Amino acid sequence: MITTKRVQIRKIDFARWIVVGVLTAVLLVFMWAAYPGYIFHGFFLSRTISNRSKVTEVLSNQTLTTQYFVPQFPYLRSIQIAVEFEEEKTENETVAFSLCEESGEALFTCNIALGEMKSGVYYDIVVDQKLKQGAVYYWNITSPTDSTLGWRVMYTENVDDQAPENNLFFVDNNLYGNENAQTISQYNYYQHLDKAVIIAGFWMSGILVYIICLEIVDRIFKRIP
Repeated sequence: MITTKRVQIRKIDFARWIVVGVLTAVLLVFMWAAYPGYIFHGFFLSRTISNRSKVTEVLSNQTLTTQYFVPQFPYLRSIQIAVEFEEEKTENETVAFSLCEESGEALFTCNIALGEMKSGVYYDIVVDQKLKQGAVYYWNITSPTDSTLGWRVMYTENVDDQAPENNLFFVDNNLYGNENAQTISQYNYYQHLDKAVIIAGFWMSGILVYIICLEIVDRIFKRIP
């Protein structure tokens, strides 16, 4: 009987440790989420003014358009691009998009159905990538396989109209337009607000709930015979 009782006590203690460990892990994740702002964040959109935009000539089957850029903030939520094409001919057509480091390593790739896009309107491509602020990256987008769609990329040669991120603009690995030519594109960032008072209150409420839960767990296990 003594041996059985000791085994029961050890099982109860082990169960208590597991519950406390889970609560502790939840608390740590809860606190990490608040700092440096994974919950408390806003957005910053680096805008391009497209009033003086141009379009490339019609790009042929699978032509590759490349825009080099330098992010202003480290957490890039999405890239917005603008192109022109014949919307009524888009059935089953897709284009390939990729976001890459300067070295060529792909960070994000996707295929976009042209039926989701609108001609001459920004299309938001959600990439959700943490980038190195000040480093060089680039994105690629191909033209559709059907060259009769009239796929043309919108761009501007006026510096005042451009998103400050944009650097070099290539079509099939050749510089396009003059030295100021850049795609009509925008960059949408997460901005972690890091508001000390909000985060501190968030942490304190989490710790308070944690202490209450520990007390409840302790009382429950004390009632177990």
